[in-house]
Amino acid sequence: MTVLSLGQHLNKLCKAYTQDQAVGLRRRQMSVNSIFLGVIHMSTLPLPTNIESNPKVKAVFDDIRQTRQSDFINNMWHYLAFDPDLLESTWREVKAVMASPSSLDPLTKEMIYIAVSVTNACSYCVHSHTAAAKSKGMSDAQHADLLRVIALAGKTNQLASAMQLPVDAVFNKE
Repeated sequence: MTVLSLGQHLNKLCKAYTQDQAVGLRRRQMSVNSIFLGVIHMSTLPLPTNIESNPKVKAVFDDIRQTRQSDFINNMWHYLAFDPDLLESTWREVKAVMASPSSLDPLTKEMIYIAVSVTNACSYCVHSHTAAAKSKGMSDAQHADLLRVIALAGKTNQLASAMQLPVDAVFNKE
């Protein structure tokens, strides 16, 4: 198996483009996050540099580390650091919902997040929250059940939508 450099892979993927388009693609100041099934996933923003020099960003990152009891700061937070106010408000919401005790246990919250992320086609969030769910004890059997529920809900939602079903009166009772 030949391992291609990123530049070689871009050239291979861009053969359908004219030379000018291929050069333009390589020159974009976007960071390549991953290459999946021959498709390049690029951020719409460059990865900020020296991010923790901003006191607001450092405070948020320190809180993430403390809350999660880990030194790892994932890409979501690194890229949101381009706007420290957005980073701070987003973390505040995530912490309030996902990291604060509530009537839902942490694993259930992560599994719901996975289902919504699948529905919204957010590959990043599917991966991130699947890893989080596994770290909170999601078994392979639970993961399989979750995928079955997601698939079934997608199918029956599409059927109900296609048929434009009226809502049963009993479902509108409080």
